[in-house]
Amino acid sequence: MSYAITTKSLAALLLAGAALAGCGGGDAEAPPPPVGSAPSGPDTTAPSLTIANDVPAATAAGPVTFTFVFSEDVGVSFDGTDIVVDGGSPGAFTRIDGRQATLVVTPDPGVAGTITVTVAAGRVTDIAGNANTAGATDSKAYIASQTITFASIASQTVGTAPPALSATASSGLPVTIASTTTSVCTVSGSTLTLVAGGTCSLTASQPGNGTFAPATPVIRSFTVTGGAPTELVFSSGFAGGARTVEGGAYFSYSGSDQDGFNCTGGPAWCGSGDGGSGASSFVFSYYQTPTPATALYNGISVLAPGVTAVSATADTAGVQLNGQSTVNFTFNNNPEWQSSGTNNFGVLLKIGRFYDLDPGAGVTPCNVQMLAVVQPLNNGAATAYAVPLSSFQIIQACGSSITTVTQALASGPVSEIAFQAAGGGAALPTVAGLTTGANLSVANGGVYPTTLALTGGISFEP
Repeated sequence: MSYAITTKSLAALLLAGAALAGCGGGDAEAPPPPVGSAPSGPDTTAPSLTIANDVPAATAAGPVTFTFVFSEDVGVSFDGTDIVVDGGSPGAFTRIDGRQATLVVTPDPGVAGTITVTVAAGRVTDIAGNANTAGATDSKAYIASQTITFASIASQTVGTAPPALSATASSGLPVTIASTTTSVCTVSGSTLTLVAGGTCSLTASQPGNGTFAPATPVIRSFTVTGGAPTELVFSSGFAGGARTVEGGAYFSYSGSDQDGFNCTGGPAWCGSGDGGSGASSFVFSYYQTPTPATALYNGISVLAPGVTAVSATADTAGVQLNGQSTVNFTFNNNPEWQSSGTNNFGVLLKIGRFYDLDPGAGVTPCNVQMLAVVQPLNNGAATAYAVPLSSFQIIQACGSSITTVTQALASGPVSEIAFQAAGGGAALPTVAGLTTGANLSVANGGVYPTTLALTGGISFEP
């Protein structure tokens, strides 16, 4: 068997993007029947659904009302149990009529993130019994309220203008305070609570222009800015020696039902490599079988800055998210896998918090894991991806009380990000109706290759 062809395909894949050709056009449709005319036959049209929310701004600062509008009457077949909510707590569900309903969702407290509401296919039926054949979803980012604590109000000096006060935010995000004349919230003592970007009045006492002291009350207003999510760099590139630029380890793994799920066949079966520098640095992993496999996996894992292994006995360091909404990376796969029809890949996030599943003296380590299943873009060529964190699903909760992605990301830092091909009997759990895959059917030079590659950095962005 030959593996040189795979190497050539990979080089071409890394250096050239596939071009997509498109065509356009239209078709004529018969005009609608006159109003009041009899139907031409039984109703076989499935109801469709659109979802919108009542917050026109880019981010919400409180509860969000989502409106569900169907294309036709679905009676009472639709209720609150048909709606999956992530990133918030569902509240009042109101059925306006047979075509419309609303749901109020309150953001998860103490963090920033994204609320996502989803209605899956097959959950609702119209009067004729036709089920909705397509699901629908809508999302709204939100900024969480946070507590701003002034370092020492009593010692602040008041001059002709309000003083610049030092403060810290409960979220740990940076805070800057400047003077303003607008008051929109109440301060109690040295602590105020508000949405980042809002304004607040500080009420204190002062004798003239001296320091704060019991005397005639005076109001000074301040604008609190900052606290907005920023980009977090997980890795800025692959530096060789199995380390990222930031010192995190990276490695590959592969196997199938043909080798006991642990590739030991040398380069005829599997291999990996890296090269380049900075934004053009890359790492790839390939796996190929002499005949079609029925269960196959191939993956690359990248660890957080300075992390060389996920601990089996204690918490592991990583990158702590706080309001970021996407994980960003550049990925590509080989043409054979892309054309196989089972070309979705998985992205897994592992939280560094350690759990012991052994109730006795022994140790059975566990870390919460989340999975998103991604459909390749640009015909599999090297492409920048921004995968919403709201599209992930908890696949390993370690016996914890964590049930949502928002809770998981708040519970500890992200210590490992994995990118996987996993098909057939080795497929990862289905997420949002999508299943991971691998090349189980398309040959090249007498072998069946599955290759995946990453280029440049990995980051979490607002």
